[in-house]
Amino acid sequence: MHTPAYYIKTVTIVVLTFFQTYLLSWLILDYVSKGNFFSFDTFFALLVIFLMVLISWTFSISVGAWGNGMQYLVVPVPTGMAMFMVLAPQNLTYAVITSAAVIVMLMYDVWKSTKLRDLLIKFEPTIILKFSTNGLLFLFSVFAGVLVMVNTGKTHELNLGKQTADLVGSALDSAIQTQIKNTLQGTPQGYLSQVDPSVVNMLEQFGLPTDLNDPAFTNPQNLGIDTKEIVESQVNALIEPYKNFIKPVMALLLFGIFQFYAYIAYLIFSLTVNGIYWIAKKINFLRTEIIQVDKEILKF
Repeated sequence: MHTPAYYIKTVTIVVLTFFQTYLLSWLILDYVSKGNFFSFDTFFALLVIFLMVLISWTFSISVGAWGNGMQYLVVPVPTGMAMFMVLAPQNLTYAVITSAAVIVMLMYDVWKSTKLRDLLIKFEPTIILKFSTNGLLFLFSVFAGVLVMVNTGKTHELNLGKQTADLVGSALDSAIQTQIKNTLQGTPQGYLSQVDPSVVNMLEQFGLPTDLNDPAFTNPQNLGIDTKEIVESQVNALIEPYKNFIKPVMALLLFGIFQFYAYIAYLIFSLTVNGIYWIAKKINFLRTEIIQVDKEILKF
């Protein structure tokens, strides 16, 4: 029979797991909805890593509730339910499938950790919790990929041409203006009226006058070329035949990004988890219990 303190601590772990997972899942949803996959937000990255570490710490102290199958419920269920709450407004079918898969996969990872715990004489968290913690963080990367598949086509039409133009437009614009200025300044007088047809096409494409005697050319300061629209249209035209592959590729990209965050989070977790256990024991949230065991060995 468990004490009231056991149930209070178990409920605390469940509540913390749910709200931490919900917050991280909501942040991922907000990031995917904006669609700014090609821009790096330092604050967002640090916040994601911090929440991943926090969730890992909470999971690590849930070992106090392990026993009688409770380990298969205390973290997997609130994690799956939190992801369901975030994903359900986007797509109910995806939400049901994803949350069910998350719960089952976490249960399996916890089962592996439980078997490792039973094999070791001393509780070593970096060994026992390695599979389950990595599995938990891996699922957030999968969740990010699922959100891309569900969300981009519904609330944000991904425009790779525009994002590419935003990245390279200014640099390309400056390079083109510099090149045109240098070319015009080195052109002898009297030759400005002799325009090759290919040059005319290029000028029209950039929205420039086709008369090289125009003041925009005779005075380089009047040049004002905006290449972003051109880059956007050209990139979108280039990827149009492959448009159906954009979301899967973006899902894989985001999966990789969050796996990188998860790797950093797990590294921090592995370096700090022993300190978390020390604090938990100091405040009597966890206690050490010594039991007698029979160890099996093989001999000739």
